[in-house]
Amino acid sequence: MGSAVTSFVLNKLLAEISGEIEDQYLEKVQQISAETFKFAFRGKKELLIQPGARLNLTRYRIDAPQKPSTLALILRKTLVNQKLAKIEQYDFDRVVTMHFQNHKFIIEFFGKGNMVLTDNDLKIIAVWRGEIWKDRALKRNETYQYPGQSGFSPIDVPFSVFETIFDKLDAVRSMALNLKLGGAYAEEICNLAGVDKNTQKPAKEQVIKLFEAMRALFAKPPQPCIQNNEVMPFPLGDMAIQKQFKTLNEAVDEFYLDESISSAAVKDSRVEKLAHRLAEQQETLGRFAQEIEENKQKGDLIYSNFANVQEILGDKKTKREKDGSIIVDLSD
Repeated sequence: MGSAVTSFVLNKLLAEISGEIEDQYLEKVQQISAETFKFAFRGKKELLIQPGARLNLTRYRIDAPQKPSTLALILRKTLVNQKLAKIEQYDFDRVVTMHFQNHKFIIEFFGKGNMVLTDNDLKIIAVWRGEIWKDRALKRNETYQYPGQSGFSPIDVPFSVFETIFDKLDAVRSMALNLKLGGAYAEEICNLAGVDKNTQKPAKEQVIKLFEAMRALFAKPPQPCIQNNEVMPFPLGDMAIQKQFKTLNEAVDEFYLDESISSAAVKDSRVEKLAHRLAEQQETLGRFAQEIEENKQKGDLIYSNFANVQEILGDKKTKREKDGSIIVDLSD
């Protein structure tokens, strides 16, 4: 299995996904591997869900050889034919909520990952993996509780709060932990701001630069890639880029292609379209070849009986129609 999706990547993925499937009806739920589910929406949009690892729209057609689990059967019965009103990240955490008309489907990407189906009041109807912690329980009939706050969301944190997070750790770890950014993105902010990542209790002007650099990082145009064996929304630092993509969804699709799904079950939709077009062209070519052969035989027959044909055409009982056909009156 590949590495777990980060909060930052999840945020950028949802920016692409939301516009494609929100306000669309769910048409099918399939379990395509032990850990991967596929939600097919109207408009031929298919969402792959692997708790703890991936969430992306796929361009591949994937068969469903896996015998559906109890959760998959419940999801089919409950969610199919419901409209997805909204899909969103919870408080920049590794948690995604899909808001359907009458239910919520919650996907957790931290730890081993989990999936939870609730009603609109967050009462749990079904859960993929039952779990109990000191402050929350994931089991049927319990009220779902989102994970406790572990920091501030970097998307909307005000500067007045931002400047207070540097009192205990160095610059990079303060942002990585208190803003849920992770080390790689916190280090990139330090690089953009020109502030040493090991700086303890940065000065006011340095904090301002870090805050502005963080805003700039979130506004940075996407350049999806695989870098250092990780999916990135854009290149970080000077690490070698292994492959670039048009969208972040495509990058995740390729990264996890062989990780959890049998390659025999995967069919590239673009290749299938080309194969279908080729089959149609071959069928048409075969039909043309047959027509050519039939017309050749007709021509040979006319040529071998040319004198008789000419006599018929000159006979008064022969009439030529507007469409070019010839009618011969055989009556006396």
